[in-house]
Amino acid sequence: GRRLPALFEHCGLEDVRHEAATEVVRGGSPWARWWAVTLEVIHELGGGGAVDSDQRELEVMTKALADPTVWIMREILHACWGRRVRDRE
Repeated sequence: GRRLPALFEHCGLEDVRHEAATEVVRGGSPWARWWAVTLEVIHELGGGGAVDSDQRELEVMTKALADPTVWIMREILHACWGRRVRDRE
């Protein structure tokens, strides 16, 4: 995401702007519950690896995601835009 402005400029856009936003949520929130289930599904499908350390990491993460005393920063969402200058010939 943070490379988007340079990529937009490389494509010839001008007046490039970029914003990023995130949210900090409490463990046990609807997002945290959704993310815990998502991580478990990824792990079951093989995305988490097949070693014991991956299982332990999953357990630590899902425990934190369920704990309302834990605050978690969500993913960062990026928006980038620019203006294409048309030839004035």
